[in-house]
Amino acid sequence: MDSQPEFLPDRFEPGSHNAIGIIGLSAGVQWVLEQTVAKLWQHERELIKVMLDGLIDTGEMPGLSYFGPRGINHRCGVFSVRIDGIAQPQALSDLLERDYGILTRSGIHCAPHAHRTLGTQPMGGTTRFSFGPFLAKQDVKYACDALGQICHQMNTGSMISR
Repeated sequence: MDSQPEFLPDRFEPGSHNAIGIIGLSAGVQWVLEQTVAKLWQHERELIKVMLDGLIDTGEMPGLSYFGPRGINHRCGVFSVRIDGIAQPQALSDLLERDYGILTRSGIHCAPHAHRTLGTQPMGGTTRFSFGPFLAKQDVKYACDALGQICHQMNTGSMISR
C-alpha cells in the first residue's frame, strides 16, 4: 500500500527533489552575485536611456505611442508600445520578428487592469520590449531604428523590405 510520511517536512515533499532546478537556481544566484546587482542595474539603466533617447522625439516616429514614465527615474527595462495603423499588438510583434529578428511580447501581459487603465485593453494591449543583462546598447538602438522604419512605412504607405 502506498503511503506518505506523516511527519514534517517529509509529508509535503513527495517524490524526488528537483535536483536540476536546484542546481540551476544555485548557478543563477552565483552568476548574479559575481556580476553584482549594482552593475546589473547600471547596465539596465543604460539600456533604458538608449531606448528613451530613441523614443523621446516621437516627431521622428509619428504614430508611435509608448507607455510609462518619460524619464529614466521610476522606470524599469520594460517598454510597451503601439503604432497607429497596426490594429493588433501581435501584428507588430510578428513584423518585428519576421523583418528585424527582434523578439517581443504582445498582448495584455497578464495585467488586464493596467491595460484597462492605459486604455489599451480594447485594442488587445501593447507590444512589449524587455531588457536583460545580455542585451547590448546597439541592440536597443537597432530596436529603435526598426520602430522608426515601421512608423515611416505606416505613414507613407511604403513597404521597406529587409
